[in-house]
Amino acid sequence: MTAWSSFYRHATALCLLLAMALVVVLMAVKYQVQQLEHELSGLNTKIATDKQAIHVLQAEFNFLTEPDRLRRLASVHLSLKPIEPHQVQTFELFDRHPGDTHVSAERPQWLSEAVFPVDATVVD
Repeated sequence: MTAWSSFYRHATALCLLLAMALVVVLMAVKYQVQQLEHELSGLNTKIATDKQAIHVLQAEFNFLTEPDRLRRLASVHLSLKPIEPHQVQTFELFDRHPGDTHVSAERPQWLSEAVFPVDATVVD
C-alpha cells in the first residue's frame, strides 16, 4: 500500500464520520424545528381564542355600560335624589386641622364631632 491509498482511506473514513455527525445534527435540528412549530401552532390557537374572548367581553362591557340601561337600573334599585344646595360644601371645611380653634359656625348637621373633633391634638 502506498501513502496515497492510506491517505484516501483515512480521508474517506473522516468524511463518513463527518457525514454521520452532520446527519445526527440535522435530525436534532429537524425535531427541534418541528417541536417549535407545534408550540407556535398552539400559541396561535391560544391567541385566536383570546381575541375572541376579548371581543365577547367588549360586547358585554358595552351592553352593561349602556347609559339608558344604567339609568333604568339606577331608578329601579337605588333611591337616589337630586342633591340640594345645602348639601354642597367648600373644601375649606376639609382643610381644617384637628386642634384649630377657628371653627365655622355653619357646621353642617351631618358632620359629627367624631369625624372632625374640635379639641383633638395632632399626634406625629
